[in-house]
Amino acid sequence: MPKLTQNYVKSLPLSKDTSQKIYLDDELTGFGVRVSKRSKVFYVYMQFEGKVKKRKLGEYGLMTVDQARKEAVVMKGKVLAGQDPYEERRNGPSAETLRQIFDEHKAKKNKASTISSIDAAMKKFGPLKGMALKTISVPDSKAHRGIRQETTLVEVSLPDWLGRKYRDITEHDVAERFKKLSGMLPSRKLSDPPNPITRTANRTFKWLQAVYTAEIERKRLKKTGFENPVDVLTREDLWGEENERKTVLNLDLPEFHKWWEACKQLTPSVIGDYFMFTLLTGSRSVEAATLEWKTVDLDAGKMTFEDTKNRKDYTFPIAPETRKILERRLKEKINTYVFGYAESATGHVVCPPQHAIKQVRDESGAYWCMHDLRRTFATSLVELGVHPFAVMKLMKHREPSVTFGYVQPTHEQFLAIFTNYENHVLTKAKRQ
Repeated sequence: MPKLTQNYVKSLPLSKDTSQKIYLDDELTGFGVRVSKRSKVFYVYMQFEGKVKKRKLGEYGLMTVDQARKEAVVMKGKVLAGQDPYEERRNGPSAETLRQIFDEHKAKKNKASTISSIDAAMKKFGPLKGMALKTISVPDSKAHRGIRQETTLVEVSLPDWLGRKYRDITEHDVAERFKKLSGMLPSRKLSDPPNPITRTANRTFKWLQAVYTAEIERKRLKKTGFENPVDVLTREDLWGEENERKTVLNLDLPEFHKWWEACKQLTPSVIGDYFMFTLLTGSRSVEAATLEWKTVDLDAGKMTFEDTKNRKDYTFPIAPETRKILERRLKEKINTYVFGYAESATGHVVCPPQHAIKQVRDESGAYWCMHDLRRTFATSLVELGVHPFAVMKLMKHREPSVTFGYVQPTHEQFLAIFTNYENHVLTKAKRQ
């Protein structure tokens, strides 16, 4: 049998019936091409664990003879090293890391907020250091049995997982890291008493679970017995119990006046405008941060929030104070975003801008987060007597029933609601 070359394989005639013929290379043992009625396919035959195993390399035309020969050499080298030639086909590339499957999952998403959430989760699986609460026993002659319990802060260090092979991460690994992350404290706030980042840990590992689920389905790994290691958190009831946040900015307290003034004095001014705009429109923080000028029509007095959390677009009127903010931003426009920010890799204000939030907290004495502004918006509308159906639409929430879909407030009605709410906020902000 001659050496397989590009011209030789090209000259081989296809079978006239259902029969197949194998042509083996006379230089590389086991390398050959199978010719059938419809195609010419390269294979390599190898001795593994006392049996001859065949591995498909690719189809002629889609790959050249030289490419197939190189692949055959690589495959034979793996077998000589004791690696099962079918392992990769069954389970996917054995060297694939957690970072790689996260990136693959992220590539399938198109919403900026979703990609941002995945990026945030990935950071928790890199090398991580922080503080956590630990209960220790200390001698005390006055205490029961001469021992009392004390809570102290200890440093926690979590290793890098992003560089690990994802199939090497076990259920035990997942459970241990989840417990440690759940007990860590947020670096930006050590409250009294400190509260662990239970909600963050839950969200982080939900993303890990989703990434594994997608990978298992994509590569059909269930057939190999591989299971999602994050499922242990459900089976062992390890998910943390979250306390629903209900905090708002209290507009009746002096701190709100200080909050408003602190926002107005922020440098650069785009961040302060971003905070006030979010409060006045009740927007999700990412919706305000990613608002583009192409969806704002100052002449018509309306703006559109595109592709919101429930995948719908919402168009609302622009009330007077919100218009002032937009006009200020238009004068300082630097790119396509209303709240464009030159120092951000995304082109818009960072969401959320923690350094600015901390500055406003320190200057006003009010502890708050971005979502508190949205809760304040909804709470104030109810106080002002706005119908719950209108509040739900202004909050851009999914319609809960058919009846809800029949209620369609007009542009003028929404403008009156926004204007009344703005006057309410401004009146409270001026009180000292």
